[in-house]
Amino acid sequence: MESVFPRFCWIILSWILILCIHQVQLSEPQPAGGCDYFRGTWVFDQTYPLYNTSDCPFIEKEFDCQANGRPDQLYLRYRWKPSDCMLPSGEEWNGTKSLTCRGQIRPATDSTYEGSSQSATTIVNEVLKNMLTPVVLLDITRLSQLRKDGHPSIYSGLMGNDCSHWRLAGVPDTWNEILYAILTNRGT
Repeated sequence: MESVFPRFCWIILSWILILCIHQVQLSEPQPAGGCDYFRGTWVFDQTYPLYNTSDCPFIEKEFDCQANGRPDQLYLRYRWKPSDCMLPSGEEWNGTKSLTCRGQIRPATDSTYEGSSQSATTIVNEVLKNMLTPVVLLDITRLSQLRKDGHPSIYSGLMGNDCSHWRLAGVPDTWNEILYAILTNRGT
């Protein structure tokens, strides 16, 4: 598990660097006709998942819930739908003692789902607005919190109940779709 944290840091750092290099404008406030990719709901989509985790050599065993014995597949069939637009489709901490994600098979649907970090997001947005180089906050907190069914839970292949990581296919794919949408729509 020691190697997971550094890889995660590199992914986040890469996203920040990409956004700074491209000098993408802040996502708030939205221009007329723009899209807030971070406001929306999880919708059932029969075409998901976009790939088979067992066929992907980059997915570590701990994040492949199907290979680790998760019996249902419903959790694989949800995609993020922003409220006012569509995401362009791309071609192609462990050991919590909490039981909150165990047995979950559907996303939360309440837009006021517990665990909101609105004040922290507001502070971060204020800091970003004052930066010399414009950046976008990939505010994936709320959409990720709604996917209480998207954790490896007891299907990580390790001991314990993992409610802090995200299984693949799933929520991290949506983060990538949003990043792709922001980078490809930055001029519109």
